Order: sequence, then structure tokens, then C-alpha cells
Amino acid sequence: MPRKWWIFITIYLGSLAATLNQFKVPPLMAVLMQALHLDVKVAGWLMSGFALAGFFLALPAGIFLRPYQLKSAGIAGLGALTAGALLGALAPGATLMLVGRVCEGMGLLTMGIVAPSLINAWFPPDERGLPMGIWATWVPAGSVLMLNLANPLYSLGDWRAVWWFGFIMALIAFLVFILIIELPDEFKENKTGSKQAIDWSEIITTWRSRDIWLLAFMFATFNFTIVAYNSWAPTYLKQTFALTPARAAFYTSLVHVGVIPANIVAGWLVNYLKSSRRVYIGGFIVYALAWITAFNLKPLTIIPFMLALGLVAGFIPTATFAAAPVAIGRQGRLPLANAAIMWGQNLGVLLGPVSLGQLLAAGIGWPAGSFLLVPVALLGLITGLLTRIK
Repeated sequence: MPRKWWIFITIYLGSLAATLNQFKVPPLMAVLMQALHLDVKVAGWLMSGFALAGFFLALPAGIFLRPYQLKSAGIAGLGALTAGALLGALAPGATLMLVGRVCEGMGLLTMGIVAPSLINAWFPPDERGLPMGIWATWVPAGSVLMLNLANPLYSLGDWRAVWWFGFIMALIAFLVFILIIELPDEFKENKTGSKQAIDWSEIITTWRSRDIWLLAFMFATFNFTIVAYNSWAPTYLKQTFALTPARAAFYTSLVHVGVIPANIVAGWLVNYLKSSRRVYIGGFIVYALAWITAFNLKPLTIIPFMLALGLVAGFIPTATFAAAPVAIGRQGRLPLANAAIMWGQNLGVLLGPVSLGQLLAAGIGWPAGSFLLVPVALLGLITGLLTRIK
């Protein structure tokens, strides 16, 4: 196998370890609330806290990370992921658990920036489609795996068994990354001379784009809604339909099963229509309507709804990232544009689960969740309509 594919496998392993650790909370939310003595308001922070690092560090990372630092950045990120999982496994209460979640979030943010940059470094433009397409499955693949592994692991002991599994996966990814990853010669500092100075004019040119911030805010509303729902859906299904935790987690994982083929189809559709805007606007119209019934499901509609939600949701991320180069024009720098979109993603993840938790804590009932998610999704649709890109 060519060296670049071993590099890719290592990149994917690190990315998968990050999402496995991100999604270990939703299937065990009710268990964690009882074990750590959390109310609904605080429990939402177990998912939202994961995004704190990304919210504060996404934009600085886009500014300061240089090509020759990709390996060291990946090592630091996976090290933070490993340390965070260990802290969580040893946590006696909510405080140390939340600190661990923030550290894990640093690992996810780092892999979200480093992984596509390494793929671009090792694969020429005419060969990037396949590895980029496979790598794009890291979030749905990791979430599907953890949503279905968490309860069997929990049955082996308690919730800490899930955290120890996350720690082991992160540690393996960390060590393999150190051993396998290397940079092409042109990316190494000793081959390119002195460190490159930060080009502030390039940063200003990229971030003064009105459309890139509209895309970032639109993507924030998307992540607000989908992550809020995925965080609380297992608990909703368990309480409403008296499902076992494993069955509730499995049904929730079907959302991510639907996302994977939708990501691929959306990429083809963007190329066919020669328009990212039409794809994410069309996706948002159906996506906003879907939230009307999200907390009013019937036993026979659970599986169709989860799959349909994933199929619709999968169109939005692909079209959003495809729109970034168009939004900034030829003079902008794509990593900076992607950093802005990642900032929007983390803003949504930060606010979504905890906001829905606050609403549920008011005791209004599960159907009230739609009163939060529908307006936020409509706000995303309006933001998308305001973009002026093709």
C-alpha cells in the first residue's frame, strides 16, 4: 500500500477516536444524571462543554497554524483528547468531568483542521476526492459506533467502562499518529527556511467577506438543532416509549446512518447544479419542517423519522463547506474560511444541548422541544437566503 494511504488511515483513526469520545454522552445521559447527581440544566453541558475549546480556539487556530506544524498540532490535539478521556474516567463528580470534556473538545477541533490539511498535503488535486469523501464520514461513523457500543460497554460495569474505552481508543490513535504521520518535504520547516510571518492582509481579506460569516452563522443554527436533538433523543425515546437504553441509542444512531449517503449525494448535487446555495437552501427548507414532529413521534414513525432526518441533514454540511471557497473569492485563504465555519459549528454545539436542557428543565414536556428547534432552523434558512453566492 502506498505511504500516503497509511497516512490517511492514521488520520481517519485519529478523527474517529475524537467523534467516538464526543458521542459517548447521549446514550448514557440518564445514567450520568443519576450517577453524578446532575439536573437537566447541568447535564446539557456534558455535550455543550465539548465545544468550549472549539468556540474559543477555532479562529486563532486558523490564524496561527502553519503547514509545517501539522504533525505537532495533531499530536497535541490527540494528547488533549487522551488526557480528557482519562480525566473523565477518573472524575468523582461533574466538575472534573466537564474539564475532561473541554480537553476532548480540543482534540476534535484539532483533527477537524489538521486532517483535511494533511490529506491536501499528501494527495494531489486529482486524487483527493476519494480520501476526502471517506474522511467526511468521521462524524456520522463515530457517532453510530458509540451510540451502539455505549450500552454494551456500560453493561460490563458502569458508565466509566465507556470512558475507559474512549481513553484506550484515543491513546492508540495518539501513539499511531506519532509513529506514522510525517509531512511531505515541502511542508517541513527545515526545507522551507524560516518561519512564515502571519499575513494579516490575507486574514482581513478572507474574514471581511459577508458571506463567510453568514455561512458560519447558518452552520451554527444547523449544529444547534441537530446536536441538541441527538443529545437528548435517547432520553426522550427511553422515557416516552419505555425503550431500553440500548434500543433508544440504536434508534438515535439511525440519524447518522442517513447522513452518510446524503453527504455523498450532496457533493454530487453541488457539482451537477453548479450551486452550493441551492443545495443548502433546499435542505434547510425540509430540515426546518422536520423539527415540527421531532418530539411528537409514534412507535411506527421512529425509524422512518430518524432515517429521513439524517438524509435531509446530510445535505447541509457538504454544501456549506463547498460554498466556502466561493464565499471568499480568489484572494481569500481557505483554511481561514473553514476556521470561521468551524467556529460557527462549535457555537451551535455549545448552545444547542444546554438550551434544550434549560427548556426541558422548565417541566413543559418533550413536545416543547419543537418550539425551540423549529425557529432556530428557520433562522438558519433565512441566513442562507441572505447569502449572495452561487
